[in-house]
Formats: sequence, C-alpha cells, structure tokens
Amino acid sequence: MNDTGQLILEIFVLAVFVGTIVHMLYILLKKKHREDITAEEFKAKRLEAGRSETSSAEENEEVAELMRSIMAEWSPIGNDEESGEELRAPLKQKQVTQAEEKLKQAIEIAPTTEELVFEINDTARVINIANKREFNGSKRLIVIVVILALLVGIFGSMWGFFGWLIASCLIYIMASLTPGFIINKRLMKGKEGKSSIISAVLGGAFGAVATAKTYKTVTKYTDGSKETSYDHSETIGALIFAVIITILIASFMTFIALINYLRNYVLYV
Repeated sequence: MNDTGQLILEIFVLAVFVGTIVHMLYILLKKKHREDITAEEFKAKRLEAGRSETSSAEENEEVAELMRSIMAEWSPIGNDEESGEELRAPLKQKQVTQAEEKLKQAIEIAPTTEELVFEINDTARVINIANKREFNGSKRLIVIVVILALLVGIFGSMWGFFGWLIASCLIYIMASLTPGFIINKRLMKGKEGKSSIISAVLGGAFGAVATAKTYKTVTKYTDGSKETSYDHSETIGALIFAVIITILIASFMTFIALINYLRNYVLYV
C-alpha cells in the first residue's frame, strides 16, 4: 500500500472511532430520567394551558388505553409470587421507544385521577430502569491492560503504545455501558452471569501460572553430601504464554470495544 492509501486508511479508522465516541456521548447525554409527577402538578399544567382543572372521562379513558397498549407490547417476564399476575417489561429497544412515545402522550393529556397518575409514574420508573446503563464488560481485562500499559510505559518507554492502550480502555468502558433492558433480556435467556470469553481466556492463562509446578531435584553424593535444584520451567513457560495472550488481547482492545459499541448502542442485542 502506497503512502496515500495508508494515509486514507488511517484517516478512515480515526473517523470511525471519533464518530463512535461522539455517538456514544450523544446517546448517554440525551437520555433523561423521568421524575414522579403528582395529580396537583397535572392540574396546574392543565390550568396553565387554559384547560379544565380535572381531566374528563374521555381523557382518562385515552390515557388508560395508552397504558394498556404499553403493557401489551412489553414482553412477559414471569408472574407475581403473591397475586399470580403476569409481569411484563421492555426487553427490546423498539419496546422502550414506543413506551416512551406513548408515555409522553399520556403526560401531555395530564390525567388527574390518582390511579392514572400512579400508572404513569410506575411506567416511567420501569422505563428509567430499562434505559439505565451499567458496565457489563470484563473488569479483569481492564485491570490487566492498565497494568500492561504501565509496564510498557515505565520500563519500555513506549509512551505512544501506553496512550493507545489507555485510550482503548476508556473507549471499551464506555462501549460496555449496557442498557438495563438488554441486561434483563440476557438474564431471561440465561446469558448473564457467565464469564465472557475474554475473561475465561485470561483467567485460564493466569490460572495456569498459579497452578504450574516447580520440580525439586535432590542429588546425593557418595561422600554423604547432597545438592538440591529447582526446575521452574513450567511456571516460566506458563507466564510467558499468559503475557503473550494478554498482549494479543490488549492489541485487539479497540476492536473488542467496537463490537460492544455495536451491541449496546446500535443493534441493542
């Protein structure tokens, strides 16, 4: 590849990651947490808009229908232990988006009955939980990559590689912030709570170091003296293998972050 082609490729890669970061920041900052609203606040809102203080029967029915349609579109997640009532929650991005739109319509209508106000607040709380993001990546990977970055920076004076590793970690952390509805969906499918492939590989590699054997050899001579020697080759071999695996995974940190970004910000799977 000539210099021009190399430059174009580098600009393209940089643009992809800058665009990824901007998109993630936009998604993280635009989501709003809905606070509970009271019937009195709805009454004040109606009066401010020049409407009657209390909602009409038709308006109440319209809000009730919106609440019913939200629940009907959500996925069943089990039954209440006490009442046996079917429980539902959003497990897909489409369900969350539709619920937000219908909730917005219900709030615009501003019902004043306590029952409907309770339903609106209850639905808003569920949506807040569904939208709340939590780190769902490998903490072990971050710790190991940070340690590796410090080692190459301090002892290898490879500060460019150090900066790239730290930046990759930050992008990975941001990309691994998973919405609550995706976490719940994975829990329902039994995919949550299991070690990721990366954590399993790293755990296996360093576990091999911890369990590697040291062989002790005692040589006795005819004069009654003896000599003891230790063979650490298995431990050294396992350690070298673990370091190589860590470097390889760290080298693909940005690629792993890109996969998490696609899963948690684009495809929502």
